[in-house]
Amino acid sequence: MKHIFFLTIFYLSIFLSFGQNELDPFNQNITLFKENNKYGYKDENGNVIILPQLDNAGGFQHGLANVSMSNKIALIDQTGRIVIPFGTYDIINSFREGMARVSKSKKFGFINTTGKEKIPCLYDEADFFRNGLSSVRKFDKEGIIDTSGKEFIPIIYEKVIQLQSYNLIKIKLNSKWGYFDYQGHVFLNPEYDELDQPWHGMIMVKKEGKFGYINDKGELVIPCKYEQANPFTESGKAFIVLDGKKGVVSKDGTEKFLK
Repeated sequence: MKHIFFLTIFYLSIFLSFGQNELDPFNQNITLFKENNKYGYKDENGNVIILPQLDNAGGFQHGLANVSMSNKIALIDQTGRIVIPFGTYDIINSFREGMARVSKSKKFGFINTTGKEKIPCLYDEADFFRNGLSSVRKFDKEGIIDTSGKEFIPIIYEKVIQLQSYNLIKIKLNSKWGYFDYQGHVFLNPEYDELDQPWHGMIMVKKEGKFGYINDKGELVIPCKYEQANPFTESGKAFIVLDGKKGVVSKDGTEKFLK
């Protein structure tokens, strides 16, 4: 009966994580059913293979699944063996890039695919891993760690935003914005009041109440002198306002104003 209990937990765990990323293949012929507000499983012929006695469970990833009984969660393997006992963590999320976010006592960390706590629960918030990096917060400061727990971006910033599609990490320090690249180097020092994302090879910035533009090498190529400005368009031009006059500016700084 003990073996049936844990196998039940195993299959119900499929139900909770269904549709999430990185799900391992599982038996599509096994179907979930509910009886007296408890869940169980049947095979393709309708035979009960897991008795309906579980509160909730999630799908198997890397041979592991999180399960719930009496408002406590655990992690089991496909034999029903408990890998992480009930109540060890308050939260066990699904695996992303071989790491699952966990929480205890309102602090977050990560376990690996063996169920070992690889990164201790030290953080007040932690994001899922993306390309080997996770944004984390400790007290009121943010940064980024890698899968070993090493700080990739120091946890000293007021805000950290990953812009992976632009290969940049936006940072805020002392109420000013800047960028890191994904090699961990400072791309733009945090000195701007506003900092746009790259558009057509140019980044619009604002400093001391005026707008200017930075190229894709991190160079300020058009000084911060405009009262108003828009990002660059596909045409290679941007709308600007200088000394009350409306016009456009090209990437080389050439300006043309309306008469």
